[in-house]
Amino acid sequence: MSSVTIKVLSTVNAPYGTNLSAEQLASKISGVASVENFDASASAFYSEVEADLQHQFLNEMGIDHGAASEIAQKFSQLAGYPLALAAEGCLDEPTELSLEPVHPTLNDLKFEIGQVLVYWSFLENSMRRHLTRAGLQDQTVKGPVISHWRAYIRNTYPDQAHELLKPVEKLARVRNFLAHSIYSLRADPWTEGSAVITCAAADGILYYFSIDDFRAASTELSELMVRPIRSFAPKADKPTGAGVEDL
Repeated sequence: MSSVTIKVLSTVNAPYGTNLSAEQLASKISGVASVENFDASASAFYSEVEADLQHQFLNEMGIDHGAASEIAQKFSQLAGYPLALAAEGCLDEPTELSLEPVHPTLNDLKFEIGQVLVYWSFLENSMRRHLTRAGLQDQTVKGPVISHWRAYIRNTYPDQAHELLKPVEKLARVRNFLAHSIYSLRADPWTEGSAVITCAAADGILYYFSIDDFRAASTELSELMVRPIRSFAPKADKPTGAGVEDL
C-alpha cells in the first residue's frame, strides 16, 4: 500500500469509524450512486483530502479525472460550496451550472435544525422559571422539565390544559424527531424545495420535514418562550391561590 493510499484512507476512514479498502473507496468516489446515497466516505474524499492527494489517488486507482470531477461537482452542489475537483472540472469544460447556491444548502438546513434545538432549550428555561415562581423548583431537579410542565398545566388549568399544551406538544414533536430520529438530510441548492430532513420513528415510519418547517418552528418557539402559557380563557376564569402565577 502506497503512502498516498495510506494518507487518503486514514483521512476518509478515521472520522466515520469505517475500514474501507482502496478498491472500495475507488468504487464509491467514481460512482454517482454515492451522491444519491449521500455517502459520507465519498464526500470526505472530495472535501477533506488535499487536492494533490486526490489526483495521486485517482492516478493510482486508474480513475478518470473527468468522471471524478463530475462526481465532485455533484457533491459540491450538496455541500453548497465549491470543491477542488469540482472547480477544476468547471475550468476544463464550461458549464451552465453556477457554484453560487440559489436555494438552501445542506449547511443552511443544518443551521435551521440547530436553531430549533437552541430555541427549544430557551423555552425549557422559560418553563423552569415559571415552575420556580410557582413554588415547584424542587420538582424540576429530576426528570425532563417538559414532563413537570405538563403536570403543572393539567393540575392548575384542568379545563384549559389541552389548548394550553397544544402549541408546546406540537413543537416538542419536532424537537424530539431532531434529537432522536434523524435518518438523512438532503439539500440541492439548484433545486427548489430540496432541503429536506428524513426522520425515522421507532416503528419504522419515515417523516419528512422541510427547511421551511424548521423556520416556522423557530418562529413559534421564539414567541412561545416569551410567554409559555397562552391562556385562552377570560382573566376572571384564571385560577388563583398559592402556587399559581399571574399569566
